[in-house]
Amino acid sequence: MNTPPFSAGEAGTIPVRTGHKSLRERLRYANWTLLGLLLALVVMITGFSIASPYFLSVRNFLNIGQRVSIYGIVAVGLSIVMIAGGIDLSIGSVIAATTVLVATLIKGGTPIWIAALAGCAGGAVWGVMNGLIITKARIAPIVCTLGTMSVIRGVAYLFSGGQSVSIGGQAFAFLARGQIAGIPNLPIWWLITCGLGLFILRYTLLGHYVYAIGGNAEACRVSSVHVDRWRFITYVLSGLVSGFAGVLLLSVTGSGAPFEYLGAELDIITAVILGGIGLSGGLGGIAGTMLGTLILGVLANGMVLASVPQYWNDAARGIVMVAAVTLDSLRRGGGYR
Repeated sequence: MNTPPFSAGEAGTIPVRTGHKSLRERLRYANWTLLGLLLALVVMITGFSIASPYFLSVRNFLNIGQRVSIYGIVAVGLSIVMIAGGIDLSIGSVIAATTVLVATLIKGGTPIWIAALAGCAGGAVWGVMNGLIITKARIAPIVCTLGTMSVIRGVAYLFSGGQSVSIGGQAFAFLARGQIAGIPNLPIWWLITCGLGLFILRYTLLGHYVYAIGGNAEACRVSSVHVDRWRFITYVLSGLVSGFAGVLLLSVTGSGAPFEYLGAELDIITAVILGGIGLSGGLGGIAGTMLGTLILGVLANGMVLASVPQYWNDAARGIVMVAAVTLDSLRRGGGYR
């Protein structure tokens, strides 16, 4: 994972150590995290393969990929926010609001691609709102996005009258329900989004400052880094990615609904934390998030194929979330005080 330990002041010159861990420690953290996740994934695949004869097949793995792709796409944007030390609870509401917006535009005669771009732009606008409230009003990210989560979904209910907005089964299906060389489009979009996330974190100034701010925001301010500006950008990115995920969801379902993805933010946050990105920021990366998303997808799919009751599935996801947060706390030597 790319976790640069130094941050140069934006005005110029002298690199200032802003991370709370050295580069060697960060690389060791990343390697052990990925190794542990891979081992957990292999153990789960082996166990479910024994429990169900239908699990270990190409068709089932493609099905898992399709089911986790939208979650995985949103998790990329959330990963960048959380590495910078923030959090975004409004992602599920942005997805739902985007499906309603785009479906309404298409049903009103707007060309499909213009409606899709409007949906992505709408997600970015919600991200702008979150970023401005957090950086200008100095509201804690968890409080701000908890509030905007309700506001955004409420707007979607108001806009749709509480009803689904159908655009028909084939009007928009090619975007997410098509295939390329036998591989469904949704996992391909997920991989593309992950690739862009990796590029941002590894090769751009934003990625450099995201790790630095998550590691030590005060040191960044002392070295003339515009912390609020970079944090604002992370929320805009998160909103944009969530909007794109909403466009893909509409392509899958053929209708926009304000009640889509209720509670999805908890599963996505679980995947991100499980992947090694802690609540305090500064560590982790997209590869871990991908593995965390896959682990949750394999868990849900395997339990269904093994005929495990749904309530045990819900309990298992809760246990995974608590375990992920506990491991993050132990890795950092911290905890609740």
